[in-house]
Amino acid sequence: MAPPGESTTWSATAYSESLTAQPRSAAAVAEARAEVDRLLAADGPENVRALQRAVRNTMTEHAGVVRDEEGLRTGLAELAAIEKRTEDVGVHPDIAGFQDLAHASTSRRRCRPHGPRSRRRWSGGRRAAVTTAATTRT
Repeated sequence: MAPPGESTTWSATAYSESLTAQPRSAAAVAEARAEVDRLLAADGPENVRALQRAVRNTMTEHAGVVRDEEGLRTGLAELAAIEKRTEDVGVHPDIAGFQDLAHASTSRRRCRPHGPRSRRRWSGGRRAAVTTAATTRT
């Protein structure tokens, strides 16, 4: 049973899960293929796993349970620097397979907060994403 006020989300989720195929637009497929091709051709000096570790460490240090605005802003600055480093990533499939490729494709997204530039806050007993002028990227 859906929580009160969330029945539309639950209905959409149930509908999506009931589909035997999830069709994608040709543009979305082409974009995904281009990203995979770009990552496979990447031969930069940055190690994907080291970047992931940097994201985890930054989030632990600056966005943990105990946090303040200054720490969050510092964390955002560090994430922006890590995101910049993802441009020089090297993807090298090895005996483990293409795990570097999978990690590289998600690393850039992990450096970004939800949405264009948003932050989570509590609103009416629920968490809500709020995009603010101070955090919106131009």
